[in-house]
Amino acid sequence: MIKRFQIEDLVVQDTSGVVFRAFDTETETFVALRRFFPDGPNGSGLDPSEQASYNAAVDRLAAVSHPALRSVICGGCDPVDGMPFIVTEWIEGTRLKAYTDQGPLAPHDAAGLLTQALEVCQILSEVLDEQAVWIETGLQAIVVSSEEIGRGVTFWISPLKCLGKHDSGHGLEPLVVLTENIMGWAEKNVPDQAAFGLGGWYNWLKKNVKTATLLEAREKLAASVGSEPPVPTRKLVQHAARRRPIGRKKGPSGLRKAAFILLIAAGLGGGGWFFSQKYPDMLEKARGGTAPSAAPLAAVSVLNVGDHEKLMASQGKEVTLEGTLSGFGYSDRRTSLYLLFSKNPSSAEARGRIVLQDATADMKEDALAVLVGKKIRVNGELVVEDRANRPVVPITSRDSIQEVK
Repeated sequence: MIKRFQIEDLVVQDTSGVVFRAFDTETETFVALRRFFPDGPNGSGLDPSEQASYNAAVDRLAAVSHPALRSVICGGCDPVDGMPFIVTEWIEGTRLKAYTDQGPLAPHDAAGLLTQALEVCQILSEVLDEQAVWIETGLQAIVVSSEEIGRGVTFWISPLKCLGKHDSGHGLEPLVVLTENIMGWAEKNVPDQAAFGLGGWYNWLKKNVKTATLLEAREKLAASVGSEPPVPTRKLVQHAARRRPIGRKKGPSGLRKAAFILLIAAGLGGGGWFFSQKYPDMLEKARGGTAPSAAPLAAVSVLNVGDHEKLMASQGKEVTLEGTLSGFGYSDRRTSLYLLFSKNPSSAEARGRIVLQDATADMKEDALAVLVGKKIRVNGELVVEDRANRPVVPITSRDSIQEVK
C-alpha cells in the first residue's frame, strides 16, 4: 500500500518539534510535515479532548488560503502517543533571518510584511473564532518565497496556539517583537516619524498591545505609513475561502497512521534549517506501486482584466487573462516586467508578469512592444500579489502570450 507522504529530508528539530520535507504522492508536490511536542520532547501528547479540539481546528484551517500563508493540507494526532502533526505546503525561498542578518528591512518592505501578518492573523481569527496572533513570528519560521513562485513573505500557522500551549496570552505582543526584530528597534526609543511613519504605529502598538484588535492594528498601520485603507474583514475572509484540492480520498485514520509511520521511520536525529534554491528532480515518484490516477484537467477560464472578483476567486487555477495591452511597468527592483492593460492602472488591477532573470529575448519589453494597442491573451496559473491584493498571471514562455485577431 502506498503511503501518501514520503519523507525526503529532516529540515529542523528543536524542543518544540521536528519538521520534515516530504513528497505528497497524491499531488506530486513537496510538503512540510511537522510533528509537535506540546509539553517538550520528554512530555506527553494530547489527551482525547485536546485531540478533538486540535483536529477540529486543523479541519477549519485546511479551508483557508492566502498568499502569505503556507496552506494547511491535513493534520491529526499520533494514535499511539497523541503527538499532533500537521502537513502544509512547501514554499521554496529564503528565511527572513538571512535578510535581517544584513541589517533592518527597508521601511516599505517592513510595512508590507506586517500588513500581510495582520491580514493572515485576522483571517485565522475569524476562522477559529478567537482573536490571536495565530502565526509563528520567529525570523527562522518566516520564508520569503523565490521570485519564480511570486508569493512574497509566507508564514506558518502555529497549531499549538489552538490549544493554548506555550502561549503567554492572546494579545499582539508577538507583532511588537517581530517589528523590533525586522527593524532593529529592540530596547530603543523610536520616534513616531521613523521609517516613514512605521515608528508611530510601533509606538502605538506597544502602548495598546493587550487591548488593540487586529482590525485596529491594520487600520492604524495603513494610516501611519500612508497606504490605502485595508481590505474589509468580510472580503478578506471571502477571498481566503478555498475549495480543498480534488484528489484521491483517503480515510482520516489511514492518513494519520501513514504519517505516523513515516515520522517514526525517519527518526528524530539532529538537523538544521536549510532551504535549497531549486527543487531536486522528482525521482521515484511511484515507489512501491501504481500512482493514483490523475483527475481530469479542468477547462481553463478566459477572464477579462476587469473581472476582479472572478480573478481573485481563481487564485491557484489556470486562467487566460484577456485585454488590450496598453504598456509595460517594472517592479521596484526591476526584476519583473509587468504587462499592463490600462494607461493608469490601479494598484489592484490584473496584469501579466515576466521574471526577467528567466526571460528569453522574445519576452523582453522591446520584443513585446509590437503588441501594444492590441488585444492579447495571457495564460498561466493565477497568483495574488500580497501588498496590492492584485491578481497576476506569471508568464513563463512566449507561447503564453497570444494576440487575439
